[in-house]
Amino acid sequence: IGELTPASNAFCPAASFRTEAPTVAIVTASPTTAPITAAPTNVPSNGPSNVPTAAPVVTTASPTPAPVEMCEFCSDGLDDPDILLPTEDGATCGTAEDFAATITADNDFCATVKLTEGLCCPP
Repeated sequence: IGELTPASNAFCPAASFRTEAPTVAIVTASPTTAPITAAPTNVPSNGPSNVPTAAPVVTTASPTPAPVEMCEFCSDGLDDPDILLPTEDGATCGTAEDFAATITADNDFCATVKLTEGLCCPP
């Protein structure tokens, strides 16, 4: 049996070893909300009567997730967005309102920011 080297292969002389990595392509498809319907197969009227016709195939897209409830802060607006809050970073009622709009109602920070509503929201 011959010697196996990178430039030759005793079992398949035409083969050679590759040193570069193979190229990989990633293809993604966008989801669609419209159902995809395949047309039914119909048997011609002059065809055999015992051949069944295929029912249409309907595929629907995944259901849309329920909307996410955002953190509600001062539902009646702010008294004054420039009121300074008792924080070390100089936060105001306006920055608290802006921050609350970026987090969900079930986020732990929502409960924390709502603690300032007594200072920021009208009575």
